[in-house]
Amino acid sequence: MRVLVCELVPNEHIASFTNVGQAGNTYVLNFSNACSFEKVFAFVPIQVESMQNFKNAGAIEYFQVRAFKHKSIFKIINRLLESVKLLKQLYKYRKGPVWFYNITQHHFIVYIIAKYLYRSKVYVLLADLYVNDKRFGMNALFIKLIEKSDGVISLSRGAERLEIKNLKISNGIVSPVENIPAITVNKTDYLFAGALAKMKGIDFTLEAFSKMPDKRLLVSGIGPMLGLVKEYEAKYPNIKYLGWLDYDAYLDVLNAISFCLSFRNPDDAENQYNFPSKIIEFFQYGKIVISTFNYPDIPEGLLIHTGYDLESLKNTMQQIQNMSDNELLALSNKVKNFVTDNFSYKAINSLVEITESDSLIQ
Repeated sequence: MRVLVCELVPNEHIASFTNVGQAGNTYVLNFSNACSFEKVFAFVPIQVESMQNFKNAGAIEYFQVRAFKHKSIFKIINRLLESVKLLKQLYKYRKGPVWFYNITQHHFIVYIIAKYLYRSKVYVLLADLYVNDKRFGMNALFIKLIEKSDGVISLSRGAERLEIKNLKISNGIVSPVENIPAITVNKTDYLFAGALAKMKGIDFTLEAFSKMPDKRLLVSGIGPMLGLVKEYEAKYPNIKYLGWLDYDAYLDVLNAISFCLSFRNPDDAENQYNFPSKIIEFFQYGKIVISTFNYPDIPEGLLIHTGYDLESLKNTMQQIQNMSDNELLALSNKVKNFVTDNFSYKAINSLVEITESDSLIQ
């Protein structure tokens, strides 16, 4: 009776919450669908302040308490009440594997009780990792709990820095999609999709495209730099903000372009240990990705690499301009095949089973 503890909102409601990440939400749903969980215990993300009353669906059961106004110390009390409510349900599943999507302020008490009181085998699917030198504090506690897990599947190789006995690496998972259309090569339009934050390089992207009026930048998402995006849109006719799109609308945009941008800031420490799941999603749809990072788990030649400076990006754009349509179509097919071979439901389910089996022989 394998179970999952996570944060989640129904996919059909994701566009209603600008402070909930679409990529992470989709990843959790894919993971739960792929791995035959008996039960998915889903906290409504703590940053969602109002009571939602989501209907349970299939194996997914939602947990949200707003007994008090969701501010300051009362937010912590609400979170504790949610944990108590979930733990009552989790008790009947304690003899089976218990998986956690990350270790967070929302999850850690449930993790501790499941492992040390219920004596469950606990595992972590690790998407987000931030390592610093502090020996105390919440992040240090989360790192220690991750290291005490019976097994960890990490989306990035940053977890290799930790003292984890049973560690597996898997950079992503995608839901099955049929009849993905072949790209029509378009060297004019480029898509930036995701959090509008400095860490993701939106400021660099805007400034760069303001200097390349012959290229059109399409921006989708929400974040702390939304105001800056709108300022550039008002000033430069080649920059277009599409808003926060629901998933179907987002796919319509994705299917209409050839190139996607992954311009994470190399100077941000957090970017050294995270694998951008957006790249896997782009690849699944055959999109050609221009990236400021080379990732060790992506074979050489699948990404078009650029430096995090305007001159380098201009050179990269010229390189793309010089490539033939046949070269770009061949690259599109390669990235699609890479995703099919490595990030299918079958592949992640097999890895979960291996992780659980390896924990029994440690």
